[in-house]
Amino acid sequence: MREVLPALGLVALIVLGSLIAAAGVVFATGGPGPEASVECPL
Repeated sequence: MREVLPALGLVALIVLGSLIAAAGVVFATGGPGPEASVECPL
């Protein structure tokens, strides 16, 4: 189990990083396409 926890932590960091990067791209480009309507309420 001790070997699994670091792997899960690494995966969590990668997922969070990708989500933050995607959100940054959407806000930087003004949210083109259907993403704009999805991100607006947030």
